[in-house]
Amino acid sequence: MSPNIGTGVSVAFLWVWLGGFSGLLFLPNTAHSQTIEWIRQFGSTSNDWANRVAVDTSGVYVAGLTNGALPGQTSAGLEDAFLRKYEDSGNELWTRQFGSESSDVALGVAVNATDVYVVAYTKDTLLGGTVGRDAFVGKYDTNGNESWTRPFGSTSYDEAWGVAVDATGVYVAGITGGALPG
Repeated sequence: MSPNIGTGVSVAFLWVWLGGFSGLLFLPNTAHSQTIEWIRQFGSTSNDWANRVAVDTSGVYVAGLTNGALPGQTSAGLEDAFLRKYEDSGNELWTRQFGSESSDVALGVAVNATDVYVVAYTKDTLLGGTVGRDAFVGKYDTNGNESWTRPFGSTSYDEAWGVAVDATGVYVAGITGGALPG
């Protein structure tokens, strides 16, 4: 179980893949009753994965990837990363689908009082990074407006898998096949 959303609802994440379907399962704070608070299914007409979930007092954030175009979005290529926000009652507030002509995968999401951070990797030079598979971190406000995106990587493969945020900074975890600068 994750921290409570503003109304006392706790969130449990269920990863589901059924080819063209992604699903989330949300349970109430009193999970012992096994009562489902709400369920939202979303996806494109192709394969989709919801990889991570984070919560704050304003809602639920989901990060993942799609092989198609999510409703209201445009596909940039093979696989696109996405970030989606729901309010605590389960209504979708916004979706951001982003990527290159190649594969782009969002693997982590973290949130603080004002910002949302998503970490991902791309198999393209999406953000002017080095050749190969590069990691990047993106910052959005809680309304879904992109503040910035920062690529990083070595001359080999690099993937950002997780992110955490506190009052002093943003922390990214992942793997690399080379030496990172600095």
